[in-house]
Amino acid sequence: MAVLTNPRHERFAQEMAKGMTAAAACHLAGYKCSPGQATRLRDRPEIAARIAEMMALSAARSTVTAVEVIERFAVIARADIRRLFAADGTLLPPADWPDDIAGAIASVKRSPTGIVTVKLWDKPRALEGLARHFGLFNDKIDISGTLDNLTDAELAIFLAMLRSAALGGAGGAREGTGETLEPKPTRALSALP
Repeated sequence: MAVLTNPRHERFAQEMAKGMTAAAACHLAGYKCSPGQATRLRDRPEIAARIAEMMALSAARSTVTAVEVIERFAVIARADIRRLFAADGTLLPPADWPDDIAGAIASVKRSPTGIVTVKLWDKPRALEGLARHFGLFNDKIDISGTLDNLTDAELAIFLAMLRSAALGGAGGAREGTGETLEPKPTRALSALP
């Protein structure tokens, strides 16, 4: 949609798109209007469409995509600080830093004695973010399925394992008590109500 032909309508729409209230936008656009008149102005189809268009454009410009986040993680994870130095070991001027390495730098400090400290963003954290994205960490255990086909003995073992996990001890022992949980005979799941 093009700019509204009425300059005051356009200004009103711009102020509304910035987050102003209808009454404030109305006054900034040069109107002396009541709250009811401001609402009616906001609800005019051409003005409402212009406000929506400007808000959508603003949202599109400020949106960071998942691909951009992954790319940034990759830049940080691959950063090689050696590329910031000349062959003689001196730090290159910032204008000569490779773009990918410059994007991985968190801070640069120069001490009063002239020592320069370059700090990169957290590489392990970037690697962890990439690993999580690609599903390399298994933080969840899938226990879907049914227990209908288990024998009574298999079910007893399964329940003992659950008790052990719930108590936090290995082998079914309650920590500090010396007590061991033994699998108790139980009915098959299909027999349970």
